Amino acid sequence: MEEFAKVIQKQRSENPAGEHELYAKWQQAQYLYSMYAAQRPNLDNSRYPDLKWTTASSYLETFIR
Repeated sequence: MEEFAKVIQKQRSENPAGEHELYAKWQQAQYLYSMYAAQRPNLDNSRYPDLKWTTASSYLETFIR
């Protein structure tokens, strides 16, 4: 993550015009960085005893039938 932050900082400093772009390259990277850096609490799946898990492939098959 530290290396990724450095890359973002470098991209931003090398492209000052990006501050005025709608979706500057560094801004897209910053978004990804924020997604991975967010603190995530532990999952508490036992809170939902009636929840039935399915695989992604099983779910996608429902669109093919």
